[in-house]
Amino acid sequence: MDDAGKGTDLFAGTALDTALERRRAYGRVFDPASRRLLATTGLSGGLRCLEVDAGEGDGQLAAWLAGRVGPTGSVLALASAPPPAVNAGVQVQSGAPRIAALAPESFDLGHGRAALSEVAQFTEALAALLRALRPGGWLVLEEPDFSAARAFTGSFDQRHGFTTVNRAREAMSRAARRDFAFGARLPGLLQARGLEALELEHDAPLVRGGTPHAALLAAEVVSRAEEYRGAGLSAEDLDHYLSFAADPACWAVPHATIRAVGRKPAR
Repeated sequence: MDDAGKGTDLFAGTALDTALERRRAYGRVFDPASRRLLATTGLSGGLRCLEVDAGEGDGQLAAWLAGRVGPTGSVLALASAPPPAVNAGVQVQSGAPRIAALAPESFDLGHGRAALSEVAQFTEALAALLRALRPGGWLVLEEPDFSAARAFTGSFDQRHGFTTVNRAREAMSRAARRDFAFGARLPGLLQARGLEALELEHDAPLVRGGTPHAALLAAEVVSRAEEYRGAGLSAEDLDHYLSFAADPACWAVPHATIRAVGRKPAR
């Protein structure tokens, strides 16, 4: 998702009328699952943590990590854009996340959410993440699979709008040389690299129109409306999609999330 904003008033006066509020909403929707997953690694004081953010989060997840590892630990957050909330225990590097520049074996735990699907050279990024972990360190990754998207209820026009948005998203991913279904690659990528104690989840929840999750997805489409139009989305289909996202009678799986936890092999 792109939080830069593209000058629209469709969400003016709502909780999602700014890029900042979208990032906060993103954290409220997705941080709980990330915290649950990270907690399974045995987070404790003194650990050195890496948080790779694709630019969507508001900084609260890194702040939560800092609270868990305490003053003797550390958190480095790599973010595409500066997070609005910066904890005193978090060091932030904003701009294009420079994963390749990370020092070898400098972290006990690495976490990325849509960190690999956002880059064309994802194999190099994954190799750099693994190099940055100490032997026996934990890697936690969460990646989307938009090919799982499906509308279940709503009028014909609403469901058509939902499907057309997803087709435009696929075209945009293809043009950017990114994999629309990247999450589906994650199990094979990590298994091939010999991660130990590997645990995998496939999460594809049904999301109801009118909920914060649905509003967040709609705000993402609005913020990139010009890109979506360039990928074939008509103004009429955009209206139908926004109607779908706002209507409590509509239910859909907007995407799946593949989550993985594993340990870098010890020497």
